[in-house]
Amino acid sequence: MAVKMKKAYSTIKQEDVTAKYVEQHQELKVGLECHICRIGVAHKNSYKRVESPVPTHFTRKPRLEHREGCKYNTLGQVTEIAKDSDDKILENIKKNKFTFRLTMIHEPLRDLGKQSNNFTNNDGTAAPKKDRKYVSKGKLSSYLATMIKVLELRKAVEDDNSNELESIIEIQMYGKKIKWSNFYYDQEKYLDAYNYLQTLKTKRHPICIEGVVRDIRPLKQGDRYAVNLKFGKTEKDVEQIPSVSILCNESDIPSITFEPGQHIVVCALCTASQSKISNKYLNIRASLYHKNQLVIFKEDEEL
Repeated sequence: MAVKMKKAYSTIKQEDVTAKYVEQHQELKVGLECHICRIGVAHKNSYKRVESPVPTHFTRKPRLEHREGCKYNTLGQVTEIAKDSDDKILENIKKNKFTFRLTMIHEPLRDLGKQSNNFTNNDGTAAPKKDRKYVSKGKLSSYLATMIKVLELRKAVEDDNSNELESIIEIQMYGKKIKWSNFYYDQEKYLDAYNYLQTLKTKRHPICIEGVVRDIRPLKQGDRYAVNLKFGKTEKDVEQIPSVSILCNESDIPSITFEPGQHIVVCALCTASQSKISNKYLNIRASLYHKNQLVIFKEDEEL
């Protein structure tokens, strides 16, 4: 179990080299080792998957594992995240198995959603401050910070399509297990997300949506704005297009945080509905009330 690496040790040059450098100097693709624990690693060239590019990186060789304590060992990374998490939101329940308690994020997000509705009148205008009911964010910042670390780790594992992290972390909501496939959706699975949200109706739980920013548009309600993601994958012979919009307040997350082309993931309570203007679009709406609901992936960031 391992994390993608941006740097490795070259036995040819006898020094650390970056994945980008090796991509430009193909003769260095042999004799590569982990720059920390020295197991043999292989170089992978960059490629594009749907709208999201997969940058060049190093991976461990088949049947080799990074040594315990190496930062590229996935299980070791999860163990460290759990140690730093508050109130056992991520807890080691048995050997090589952890539980993430989604309930601890769901309840404050649900209450913040109700609070946001209290801030807006029926006509879309802002309600007077004296009529507003405020909800404390309490330890939500800490809980979401743990979630961010898990999402960043998921993105960093060698094969995004593997069940590596899923086999280590089990997601629970009020004691019931939630499949990762019902929790995390990339751009190819927006239609799955729409259909799943339709089945949940009022029994929603937070889900994660990954994608690429298409545009940012102001809304009529006060300081509200929408971040629209690039459209999801459509099936053959299906004309309807899954469309994801992320709704934010300037006071929670300034709109300058976003820019077209950014690769992001959000964790939010979402709704699904068919467009009233055009039946062509299947709308998914994700509401953000806290900056830690958002992860902006930096493709060139060192791992």
